[in-house]
Amino acid sequence: MILKTALGADINPSQSRETVSYSIAYLNEDRIIYTAEKVSFKELLKYVRKFKPDVLATDNIFELAKDEGEIRKLAFLLPDQTNLIQVTGNPTNPSDTLINLAKSCGIEVGNKLSPLETAILAARLALKGLGYKIKLREDETFILVTKATEPAAGGMSMNRYKRRIYMNIAHAVAEIKNELVKNNISFDFFPSKHTGDGGVFIVQAQRDLVRKYIKPYDGYGIRIRILPVVRSRIVSKEEIRNISRLIIVGYDPGLTVGIAALDIKGNLLLLESERYAGLDEVREKLAKVGKPIIIATDKSVTPAMINRLASDFGAEIWKPQKDLQIEEKKKLSKDFLGEIGRFEIKLDTHKRDALAAAYLAFKKYRTLYEQIEEELERLNIEDISPQLIFERVLKSKRNIKETIEDELEKRRMHEVIIKEGKQTLNNREELEKIKKKLEEMMRLFKILQDLIAEKEEVITELNKKIEWLKAEERIRIKTNEEISKLKQKIEALKLENERLKNEIENYSRRFNELIGAFEDLTNNKAIILKEEDPASIKENMNLEIRYFRSIPKLEIKELNSIIKDKTKAIIYKEKIDEFSKKYLEENGISIIKLEELKYRELDKFIVLNKDELRKVIEMKSLEFEKKLEKDKEKVLKIFEEYRKLKI
Repeated sequence: MILKTALGADINPSQSRETVSYSIAYLNEDRIIYTAEKVSFKELLKYVRKFKPDVLATDNIFELAKDEGEIRKLAFLLPDQTNLIQVTGNPTNPSDTLINLAKSCGIEVGNKLSPLETAILAARLALKGLGYKIKLREDETFILVTKATEPAAGGMSMNRYKRRIYMNIAHAVAEIKNELVKNNISFDFFPSKHTGDGGVFIVQAQRDLVRKYIKPYDGYGIRIRILPVVRSRIVSKEEIRNISRLIIVGYDPGLTVGIAALDIKGNLLLLESERYAGLDEVREKLAKVGKPIIIATDKSVTPAMINRLASDFGAEIWKPQKDLQIEEKKKLSKDFLGEIGRFEIKLDTHKRDALAAAYLAFKKYRTLYEQIEEELERLNIEDISPQLIFERVLKSKRNIKETIEDELEKRRMHEVIIKEGKQTLNNREELEKIKKKLEEMMRLFKILQDLIAEKEEVITELNKKIEWLKAEERIRIKTNEEISKLKQKIEALKLENERLKNEIENYSRRFNELIGAFEDLTNNKAIILKEEDPASIKENMNLEIRYFRSIPKLEIKELNSIIKDKTKAIIYKEKIDEFSKKYLEENGISIIKLEELKYRELDKFIVLNKDELRKVIEMKSLEFEKKLEKDKEKVLKIFEEYRKLKI
C-alpha cells in the first residue's frame, strides 16, 4: 500500500500521568497540513478520526498506551484504514533512534528535538516506509446476532413475543448468510448454545468491507453488531520459523479455537485452545513448530477457516466422511494420550476436537510414511529425506516409487544442467533467427562502409576546391565567405564521419559477439535464454533455466507453477522480490543475478556459457544446503534449550 497521509504524535514532558498531553502533526505527502501542541489523548483520537490518516506514527508505542491491553483497545478506537507504526522498529527491540534514522534518510536534524519536531519527523519517516507496523486487528470480522432485551407489547403473550423474536433472529441470520455468499465473502457461522438466540459469524474480511454489505442494527428484539477481531498478542519478538519439519494439524475453529500439531511420526508438538485466536495468530503458532502439510477437521463439511488456513500453507485438507461424534472424539484423544504416555494432559472440548482430528489424519497417513522409509532403505538411499518424498507424494498424487525416481532424476539433472533438446531456444528455429540477424547486420555493416567512403570522397573534393579558390586571387566574388561556408561544411561532415565510425565500431563489436555466440551455439558450448514476462507465467514450458528482467512478488499458485515445471534455476537482471526468491530457493531452485555470469545480450536474448552456468548453479545449491543445515542446527539448539527448561 502506498502511504500518502500520516499523523505523527509525541508525548510532551509532564509531571504526572493525569496531565499527559501530546504534540501532533498531520502530513499529506510530506506537506505539513496541521500541527497542534498540548493535545489530550481524547483529543488526539478525535484528530485521528477526523483526518483518517493512513498511519498513526510514534517513536514509542508505549507513549500512547501503558501496556499491551491498552494497545488492544486502540483497535476499536482507530479508523479501519489507519495503521499504527512505531518508526524506531519492533517495540521489544527498537532498531535505532529517531535521529539516526532521519540522518540515514538524508533528513537534516539537530541532536535534540522538541515534541512537535519529533511528531513531524515520525510522520515523515513513516511515509518513507520506515517502522514496525503494530497489527491491531486480524483480517477477520465478527458479526454478532443476538437477542435484545425489550419489553413485550401490551396484550401480547410471552410465548408469542418469544416466537416473534426467534423468527426475526432466524431471518436476520439467513439474510446475512445470503449477502455474504452473494458477494463471495468467506465465513463460518457458529450458532448460540441456546436454540434461536442467534450466533456469531466469523468473516474472512476486514470490517470496512463487511460494513459495505451488512449494517449494524438494534431494533425489535434483535441486535446486530459488527466488530473487528482484535489480536490477543499485539507486540511480539521475531520468532525462528521451522520450515524443515512437516506437521499434521488438527484445527477446531470458533470463538474459542483448538489447535493440535503432530509431527509425521506422531509426536505431540502443540496442543492449545484460545479465545479468540485469529488466523494470523494460528499461523504464527504453527510456523514455530513446523510446516503444515495436512490440516484436519472433525467436520464432514470443511469450514471456511480450514480452507483459508490450508491455502495459506499449501497444505492438504483431511476431513471425515461424516461429523465425528463426541464419544468418538473422546476415545480418539484418550487413545492418543495413552499411546504417548501423557495422561496428565487435561483436555477441554476444543483441544479434544483438534487432537482427535489430527490423530485420525495421522493414522491415515502413518502407513504411507512408513512405506516411504522402507522403500528408501531398500534402495539404500540416505541423502533423500522421507519427509520430502512424503510431501511430494501428497501434492503430486503419484506413487512412492515414481516420486523417488523423479527426485533421483532431478538430482542427476543438477549434475548436468543443460542437456541437448531440453532448451526450446536451442533448436533449429532459434538458430535460424540468429542467422537472419547476422545477415541483416552484415548488410548494414556494408552500407555504413560505403557511406563513409562516399563522405571521404566529398571531403577530398571540397579540400581541392578550397585550394583552387585560394590560388585564384583574381576571383573575388565572396571568396572568403564561400571558403568559410565550405570549412563549416567540412567540419560538419567530419563530425558526421566520426559518428558513423563510432556506429560502425558498435555494429562491428556486436557483429563479433553474434559470430562468437553463433559459434558457441553451433558447438553446443552455450545456451540462449529469452526474457520472460513474470506477469504471464506459462505452465508446461519444460524450461530448466528461465530468464526474467525482474521478478515481483508472485502469488503462491504462480510460484508453484514454476516449481511444477521442473525449473532448476532462474536468472534475473535487475531485482527480485525476497518472498518469491526465498520460496523458490526452498523448493530447490537456484536464483542467480545475471551480473554473476559472463553473458552476451542480444535484444531480449542472453547467451551463456554452459560450463560456467553449471558451476554457478552447483555453487548456489551448496550455499543453500549449508544455510539450511545452519538453520536446522539453530532450531535444534533452541529446541534442546527449551527441552532442558521444561525438564
